[in-house]
Amino acid sequence: MAAVGPQALTAPDAEAPSTPWFWPAVLSITLFGLVARILFVSLAQFERIANDAKFFRTTAHNLVSGIGYAYPFPTDPTKAVATAAHPPLFSLVLSIFDLVGLQSVEAQLVALAVVSSAAVPVMGLVGRRLLSPAVGAVAAAIAALHPLWLQTVGSLMSESVYLVVVAGVLLAALRALDRPTGWRLLALGASIGVASLVRSEAILMVVLVGFPVALMGIRGWKSTLRTLGVLLAGCLALIAPWMIRNEIQLGTASLSTQAGVTLIGSYCSSTFEPHDPTFGSFNGTCADVTAAVFIRYVKPPAGASQWNEVSLNHQLTQSAEHFARLHLGQLPRVVAAREVSAWALTGQGYQQTLAVYGGGNATFEELGGVVYWILAPFALAGSVAMARRSWQRLFILMGPIVAVVVTVAMMYGSSRLRVLAEPSLALLAAVGAVIAVKRIRPTVRLASD
Repeated sequence: MAAVGPQALTAPDAEAPSTPWFWPAVLSITLFGLVARILFVSLAQFERIANDAKFFRTTAHNLVSGIGYAYPFPTDPTKAVATAAHPPLFSLVLSIFDLVGLQSVEAQLVALAVVSSAAVPVMGLVGRRLLSPAVGAVAAAIAALHPLWLQTVGSLMSESVYLVVVAGVLLAALRALDRPTGWRLLALGASIGVASLVRSEAILMVVLVGFPVALMGIRGWKSTLRTLGVLLAGCLALIAPWMIRNEIQLGTASLSTQAGVTLIGSYCSSTFEPHDPTFGSFNGTCADVTAAVFIRYVKPPAGASQWNEVSLNHQLTQSAEHFARLHLGQLPRVVAAREVSAWALTGQGYQQTLAVYGGGNATFEELGGVVYWILAPFALAGSVAMARRSWQRLFILMGPIVAVVVTVAMMYGSSRLRVLAEPSLALLAAVGAVIAVKRIRPTVRLASD
């Protein structure tokens, strides 16, 4: 495809060969990241396999067994039925592990350590295109060794693959920004579609990353419509089959039917009580008990004989919305508490509880918080530097961060929900670190050495 509009930037497309040290450095860092992940999943202690991890493993097994993307509903725990509780891509990854004989938790953790290490070279490529090979190498190092990036692997959760895909979205966005051809915009839309099939909130990046890239530098309404059409076509090509399947098998053309459980666990008396440990966070007991009460004691809607995944999701969503309307005066304080928790602005005691509840390691959650705060000043400095050098590139990096702010405000505060923003934070920290070194050692060059 030819370019669909004027170039967004006057800078040349970053396709020139990198400095000789770049690939040896990134490949070495990737090897360190791979070893770190394998050691982590082999030696760290995990207290439980969380409900989501069980869901992913079960649906993966059912896919391989020919049952389809299915999981038991509480009304009959012995029978697997079609589900859309989570998007399917991570279960598909685990099903590939099953197919090649890696069926135990331990084997799948090691395999996932290998797959997730792909985030390291991708982050290197994003950092190089963002500003320089040095930024790419530092970003790769952060991705390789950051405790929270390792944590996602050990919990056997979709976030481990999510980090790879989100980094890929940023790379596709920068490529399209440098030279907005039809193929590059199509690839950007497709990468957002892939991310949305890992975690549904990634669909926000269509508006927060895709649209800005497509519109920067475009003049004329015809070019604008054509550009947006190509972007959306790339995204829909990936997510439409999943949504059509859900409409046919479940009666709802949605990415996920998990919103109701998430919302009812976020909008309950304990999460709105300032003195409760779960204030502004998620209460799993509240979600489980409320769902169980509806299934056991409340008559299903529309004359149905029993509850199903879709009707329960709808009812729980309505109940959460009703609770929110009754407590509108408290919402600003609750939303503030959610953001404070998600961005680690206060003590993280309950975050460790959530980490264990989600199948993670409490110690690494704490270490991740320490590293997060070490990197924060560098990320702030990197943001200022990027604003001065290229507000367009900063705008792209801010898209996932804004998506997290919106998601957290609607749901709950957790480092898990912050995962979407972690690649952007790592890249900004890498920019800040390179600038700091440049000021300490003037001989170090910032731009393409």
